[in-house]
Amino acid sequence: MDVHPIVVHFPIALLTLYACMECLRFERLQSLVAWFYIKLFLVLVGVGGSWFAFATGNYIAEKLGKTPLIETHAFFAVITVVIFTAIGAMYIIEWAERDQLLHIRSGSFSQKVWFALLHVFHIYNISTIRVVCALAGLVALTITGGLGGAIVYGSDIDPMVKIIHSLFF
Repeated sequence: MDVHPIVVHFPIALLTLYACMECLRFERLQSLVAWFYIKLFLVLVGVGGSWFAFATGNYIAEKLGKTPLIETHAFFAVITVVIFTAIGAMYIIEWAERDQLLHIRSGSFSQKVWFALLHVFHIYNISTIRVVCALAGLVALTITGGLGGAIVYGSDIDPMVKIIHSLFF
């Protein structure tokens, strides 16, 4: 039994919910402490699930053989996983800073690296970068899912799948 179809839906749901939450930029929501931690949870669990889904997808691709549709689906899966992994890394850095999770010896090389990383983190508006990345990730996730649906059910199963499939084939 192939577990990819079972495994893939959890990261799709979690990362879609995360991306929607990231795009809701209402001050009232942003000021809630729990809002950050909910998004942190969604993106980290979603990224973990996406890596597992990617691994199971590679296993199935080896069994089915390489076709242009499967290769394009795999390409967008890589893009999706990379984007959301980068977002997850940004969240881990912010979480470590917020909750002072790292206890680095003063004057050490690791402290200098950490402060340099935080300096870059604060120079760029990380929340804006996360919104742009979340939207790009959502687009990549939608394309990946549409192509996956075309692999399993054919390109005529759904109007959105048909549009996505026609963009590439």
